[in-house]
Parts: sequence; C-alpha cells; structure tokens
Amino acid sequence: MNRPGQSAPRTCVAVLRLLTGLLPRPFRDRHGVIRRPAFSAVVILTLGAGFGANVAVFSVLQVVLLAPLPYQEAEQLVRIYGTRLDEPDETRLLSLAAPVAIELRDEVPSLSGVAIIESSGARGVDLTGGDRPERLRLLPVNSDYFDVLGWPPVLGRAFTASEEVAEARVAVVREDVWRRHLRGDPRALGQTLLVDGEALTVVGVVSDDVRDPVEGQVDVWVPTDLSAGVAGAWQNNYLTAVGRLGPGADLGSLRSELDLVESRHESISSDAAEKGLVLVPLHEDLVGDSRPVLTAVMGAVLFLLLLTCVNVASLMVARAGRREQELAIRASLGSPRSRLVRSFVIESSLLAVLGAALGVVVGFLALDLILAVAPADLPRREAILLGRSAVTVAGALGLVIGLVLGVATALPFVRREPRPVLARRSG
Repeated sequence: MNRPGQSAPRTCVAVLRLLTGLLPRPFRDRHGVIRRPAFSAVVILTLGAGFGANVAVFSVLQVVLLAPLPYQEAEQLVRIYGTRLDEPDETRLLSLAAPVAIELRDEVPSLSGVAIIESSGARGVDLTGGDRPERLRLLPVNSDYFDVLGWPPVLGRAFTASEEVAEARVAVVREDVWRRHLRGDPRALGQTLLVDGEALTVVGVVSDDVRDPVEGQVDVWVPTDLSAGVAGAWQNNYLTAVGRLGPGADLGSLRSELDLVESRHESISSDAAEKGLVLVPLHEDLVGDSRPVLTAVMGAVLFLLLLTCVNVASLMVARAGRREQELAIRASLGSPRSRLVRSFVIESSLLAVLGAALGVVVGFLALDLILAVAPADLPRREAILLGRSAVTVAGALGLVIGLVLGVATALPFVRREPRPVLARRSG
C-alpha cells in the first residue's frame, strides 16, 4: 500500500521514463534524470515557463513583423494616403477623394496598377434566400483590385471596368461562401445570392486565404462606383489606394511622380491644392506602431529566459556539488574528463529539451491569453498561431541551452584534481 506523498514522485518517475524512452539511446540518462524526479521536475517546469513565454511572443512577432505579407511580390505594394498641405503640423493621414484615386490609377507611370478600396463602404450584410440567413462581410473595390494584390479568382473572373457603376449587380465571393451557399458547383457562376435583399450575380470565386490589407477577412466583393470622381468631389475622402510598382520603378521614382500630381492639383481648385500625398510601403503601413512594442516585449521575455537559465544553472551546480566525490572517484579510476563532461551535457540537454517541449504547450495556452488582451487593431491578428517556426526555435534553443548548461556545470568540477577532494572527504 502506498504511503501518502509517494504517488506524486512515482508519477513523475513514470512520466520521465516514458519521455526518455522516446529519445535515441545515447540520450537516455536513466541515472541522472530518473533517480532525481523532484529535481528534474523543478528544472523542467522552470524552463517550460521561460520557453512558453518566448514561444508565445515569438509567434506574434513572427507573423506581425517577420513573415512576408500574403500577397504576390508584396514588397512591390505601397499604400498612398492623403494629407493637408495647409496644416504642416498635422500628422493625421487621410483617405483619398475619388478624383485623386482615379488620377493615381490612370496618370502615374510608376504604378502598374492601383487597388481602390471603398473602406467606408465595408459593412456587414445579411445573406438570405437559403436554408438559413447568415451575416457576411462585404467590401466594394475596383476592377484592378485582385490583379494588384495578386489574387486571381480560382473560378470565374474578377470585375471589369464597365461594371464599376451603381447599376452593376455582380459579386466575387470567397470559396467558403461558394461551398456553403452554392454547393461548390462550378456551374454556380451566373447564379444569384440575395444580399441585404439585393440579388447579386456571382461572377468569380477567390481563395479562402484572401485577406484585404485594410479590412482583413472579407466574404463578398462588389464593384465600387467611381463616378463620384467629378469636379467638386475633392473634400469627399472615402477611398483607400494600394498601388503596385511597375517594372523598373522604385519608391524614389514614384515619389517624384506624386510630386507632379500634387503640382497639377494647384491649378485645379483650392480644395485640390490643399491636398498632398504620402507614400508608405504596405508592410510598414500594416505593422504601424506595433514594431517597437513587440520588439520590447520580445526583449523582455528573452531576458526572462536568461534569468531562468541562470537559476537553473545555479540549481545544477548546487546538485553537482553533491556529486563531487563521485566525480573524483571516477576520475581517479581513469574515466576521461570528456566522458564526465558528456554525462553532464546529456543530462542537461535532456532536461532542456523536455523543458522546451513543455514550453510549446505553455506557449500554446499563453498565445490565447495574449490575443485575448492584445489591442483589437493588432496587425494580421487573424493569422497569428503557434506555427512550425516557433516549435523549431524552441527546440533549437533547448539544445543550445542544454549544451551550455551542461558544459558550464561540468567544467568547475572535472578540472579539479581528484586527490585533494578524496583526501578532504576521507579526512
């Protein structure tokens, strides 16, 4: 019959035996890890907490700052804002009026195309007429939108320039909408969907991976009516413009051409002359002010991991001190110092790898907590998850930290001459 308090150590031993049994034979250290389950559990839990924080924050950092944008040749994409030239101290960026967006599309040679997005028109809509109503996200865009962002429809076509009118009743939908409401039938093109009581003819289907750079996930795209681009519309700022640099063009040449556009506006009207243009690479625009914050947070959790490693090293050195006589005996019997160091490295590596494995689990749970408290405008929030790169980083860090801990713990003891240690112990 087990006495109280025996079940926890036995459970810890069983778990450690199971985990070590999964490792290659050279890394199975049944003496150091299995016979000291309490110490091993403390080290693994301590490292798991440190690794977990780093895995969670790195997952956010990797998606927001490091991963390329999900657009074809995303480095060629730029966002163009408006600003007021008569307010030099004003840092607020503005949407664009229709005449400006049309001029960017038609009169700027450095841009091979401009995606014009009616962000003010983005809205939730009700899809009815099927088995059950559903709330979807709708966004008006121009006919160049899908080409500029590099998302050709997987079925059907995008809009045409002639459909950029209020009378057009056509739509492009996501694959998910196509599968659920049109049964995934290729012959569904030309059928209609009832959106907010208006019948829209489906002309194309795009991948579920499509994410609008401004609005995020969208379910239905419809043509925007640019007929508002007439004289007197310069104060109506409601459009977003994302341009793609043409062959041989760069930000410098585009900036020069935007300066020419601004100079032409001076001769049109006082309203047009007051408006300037600001050029921002799309990745920088989406990252925004999150870069310094995320970098600081990543630095903080790396410092936490460093402190964790220092604490674990102190524990391991203290425990190794209890084995001083054992190590001296083994050295006096002719055991090479390299073998003694290797035994420490194998043990610390095993503990560090198990700590990293626990850290992946902790990071998975911590990531949900981070996203729950993160600002709603965190860039690319919907794409953040604990991916393969975070697991790879945790594993690599585990191996490196295990090696460093093992060597740092072993060297102070294996360098000592065994005779003084044995004499001190015998005396």
